Amino acid sequence: MSSQSLLDFWKEEASRAAGGTPFSHLQGRYRKGSLPWDFRRKADDFLRPGVRLLELNGGNGEFLLSLSHSRGAMSMTAETPPQLAFCEKWLASLGVAVKAWVPGWGEPLPFPAGSFELVLCRRGFYDLEEVARVLRPGGFFVVQQAGGQQSRQLALRLLGRCPLPADYNLENQLPKFRKAGFRVMLGDQAYPQGRFLDLGALCFYAVGSPEEFPGFSVDCCKASLEALQRELETRGFVPQEGHSFFLVAKKRG
Repeated sequence: MSSQSLLDFWKEEASRAAGGTPFSHLQGRYRKGSLPWDFRRKADDFLRPGVRLLELNGGNGEFLLSLSHSRGAMSMTAETPPQLAFCEKWLASLGVAVKAWVPGWGEPLPFPAGSFELVLCRRGFYDLEEVARVLRPGGFFVVQQAGGQQSRQLALRLLGRCPLPADYNLENQLPKFRKAGFRVMLGDQAYPQGRFLDLGALCFYAVGSPEEFPGFSVDCCKASLEALQRELETRGFVPQEGHSFFLVAKKRG
């Protein structure tokens, strides 16, 4: 494939991610290391009839819709305008409430206090005080996060910096949960290694994971992508350092 063809391919994949194409698009092209916990199974443990559920930063809603639960009891926040537009069109028609909310801006979640029995967060950041506010007493927060070592070397190569704080890990989050009024029921941490089998998959992932690659674009990272392409042609893949932590916390009554 010529240099221009590669560039066009990378841009097309980045555009797909920006437009809301689900991560299942990467099947067979991105091998993610396995985790010792099952987020979906743990979420299912709490999904009984009548449970009101909120997913934070739910992307295009693919995970939310995979759960066996009443759509009318589901809500979701979307972080970017394309995600919001996509979800308002497709999820809202199914009865899912979709609201815009960007973590880190200091804005409250767009829901009244005590609105939910369960809050999920699989990606993107969260505001513990706001999660505690929208949960009823005795409600649960199930969270999986990319830790500070996630994609660290890839981000350094692509962006020239590592956006995730190196100390963003389970050990340092535990006391914050307790301070915010939660009882931590379960906590785990893992460092699975991933592989990108083509750089289009990496570009898609980078656009779809702004917490790991903020500000990524093919144009601004062209030289770095070309260097990684040469590595991929020699090695057969581009490695990804993994770091994830997992928490199940209960709001104190």
